Amino acid sequence: MQQSDVGYELCEQDGEDVPYCPHGPTLLFSRKSNKGDAIDKFYACAAYRKRKDCNFYQKFGPKESEEKQALRKKIYLNFNSSNRLYRNIMEESIHKERIKFCLICGVVIPNELCADNSHTAQYTSLSATDLRYPSRFLTPKESNASNAQYFFSADVIDFISSTISTLHFDKVLCIGTPSIHEHIKHSGKHKSVATFLLDLDVRMRQFHKDYAHYNMFNHHFYEAAEEERFHQFMASSKSLLIIIDPPYGGLVQALSVTLKKIVATSSCKSVSRLLFFPYFMEPQVEKHLPISPCQTIK
Repeated sequence: MQQSDVGYELCEQDGEDVPYCPHGPTLLFSRKSNKGDAIDKFYACAAYRKRKDCNFYQKFGPKESEEKQALRKKIYLNFNSSNRLYRNIMEESIHKERIKFCLICGVVIPNELCADNSHTAQYTSLSATDLRYPSRFLTPKESNASNAQYFFSADVIDFISSTISTLHFDKVLCIGTPSIHEHIKHSGKHKSVATFLLDLDVRMRQFHKDYAHYNMFNHHFYEAAEEERFHQFMASSKSLLIIIDPPYGGLVQALSVTLKKIVATSSCKSVSRLLFFPYFMEPQVEKHLPISPCQTIK
């Protein structure tokens, strides 16, 4: 059957029995013909849609053997262990007078570690201001189906900043929007506003303590300590704004499930959402994330 004759649909699943890939719990998909006939079901990575980014594929059915499950768990744990590099390097670097940024590794590192010829210093020196605004010098990740990062322009940031002030939000949860998180924290315009960043880009861990390495499509936290800080942030609020900028082509249906879980963790009676989607995805947004017309900005 040609690829054009096949459609994919996200299925509901029991979280307790979901297999893991290196990037966390997978999602269950149904493959259907263009006539709507079910072909099969399978689990695939929640973070990456392309096989070249994550080749995990498991047919829906009997569980894998304990040995294979243990192997997958080991791969997942090794993946998280390697990501801790970002935190440790920043802790070492922060006490240095001069800090360089490695373009290849995507980390800030002490000068003495830049001696390796395999590293390319994009910046000879990063100031304290640079470290507060990493989205200004980090290279955006561009995979449409996973990251597709877009660091907002100054005009967009000013608009969002004005909205936060006008509507008197006291907390802002930034999901995939590091430039907004940085503006709230460091611009001086929102001293009474608390903010927390959830992002799949683990490079952000180097710069923000109020951050969690996170997959927005399955509500998965990669670090227990970061998840605990998220829950502490959500514990009390008078008026909460959730700002989300999902990857281009991201699964709106999966995101709607995540939003429900996030809102359920908050005791706040007033929770608003500010979503950024391409215009052509409006039907999907209206279907899975219904909002009133006055909440829609085109």
